[in-house]
Amino acid sequence: MLAVAFVFAPLSLLVGSSGTFTLFDSLSYLARNFLLYPPFISQTNIGTTVPNVPVPGIWNGSLWTLFWEASCYVAVGTVCYIKNEKLRAGFIGAGFFTASAVSTAKLEGWIPASVYTLVAPLVAAFCAGALLFHFSDRVRVRPAVALSVALLMLSIFTETASVLAPLPLAVIIMALGSVLPFQSIGAKSDLSYGVYIYGVPVQNILEIGWPDLPLIPYILLSLGLTLPLAWLSFRFVEAPALALKSRLRNNPFKSYVATGSK
Repeated sequence: MLAVAFVFAPLSLLVGSSGTFTLFDSLSYLARNFLLYPPFISQTNIGTTVPNVPVPGIWNGSLWTLFWEASCYVAVGTVCYIKNEKLRAGFIGAGFFTASAVSTAKLEGWIPASVYTLVAPLVAAFCAGALLFHFSDRVRVRPAVALSVALLMLSIFTETASVLAPLPLAVIIMALGSVLPFQSIGAKSDLSYGVYIYGVPVQNILEIGWPDLPLIPYILLSLGLTLPLAWLSFRFVEAPALALKSRLRNNPFKSYVATGSK
């Protein structure tokens, strides 16, 4: 947020934005997005600094998921305190089926599109991953993967991916993650979060300053400018924050993560 408010927004004027902004606009951007870009009150633009981009008026469109992701972590973390295994699985399953029901209702036209129908597949995917972790010692991998591939293909061809894809996609991703030799990627410097938060602002700057840039140079410049920012974010923000975990004592989740509370 600080980078967008006090670096990217002023930079956009230097590279050719026709918009304007004030200090109040930047401070308002920080205040309204402080709670992780919450829906309904979040501020997407700073003044009128991003008027002529593919998605005008939005500085960091990818972060619309941040509030919902954090909410899912809080919800699952709360469920972890439930000692009864069946009840714990029941709450996670209820979240999965509720989100899937919302996606179904939207797909069939029973309810209008809204932020809730937009986020429902993401919540379903998050709950699917939690369910797989919970039942990890009971899942037969090969049959599960075969069935998941078939279900995923069905969802694609029938255009029902928002309803059918979250669970099979979670199965496939976790299975591939356990067998492909990618475990070392991000082990020392995980740049994924930095790419997530800086990718769109960098692309907006390129769109404002160089709107006629060909696709391949645009992609290469986007990566070339985003990855150093992602590394700086990991080195000076994320890594120190992760180091705080070692200072926490009596962590109620330690035994759950280690044993699956089975």
